[in-house]
Order: sequence, then C-alpha cells, then structure tokens
Amino acid sequence: MIMYGTHRCKDCEQAHRVLRENHIEYEYRDIHAKLSHLKEFLALRDRQALFAQVKEEERIGVPCFYWPESGRVELDIEKVVKGA
Repeated sequence: MIMYGTHRCKDCEQAHRVLRENHIEYEYRDIHAKLSHLKEFLALRDRQALFAQVKEEERIGVPCFYWPESGRVELDIEKVVKGA
C-alpha cells in the first residue's frame, strides 16, 4: 500500500501512528517533499470519483491510501485498518 500525504498535515501524522500501531506495512510518499510524488497523487486524484467531494470542498485529499496492484483507493484510515 502507498500512503500519499504531507508532513504538514495533522491527519497524515495521525494516519502514520495508526498504521504503525496496527503493524500495517506501507510506503509513504510525501507530496511536498518530491514533485514526482505530487504528480502521481494528482493523477490518481483526477481519475477517482472518490475525490469529487474533496475537490468540491477545495481540500487536498490526504492522507490517501492506494493499492496499485488492485487500484483500490481509500481516504478513511479506519477502513484501511479494518481491511488490512
């Protein structure tokens, strides 16, 4: 699983803690630290209906959890933990 986020986001920091506490493996991609990570995230966000409300509310949509092998995308850390 890939988690897109930023070190400037409290929800992303909370998601890190929850994933570690639940021993869920993930690769973290900071969208502020690397331009290629931001481009990947924006391409994903632009293709997923899940982000419609996020964009409507002018939010970014992180933390975002993505499983490239299945194409699954989640925005809710609780769903990630339950589905792990």
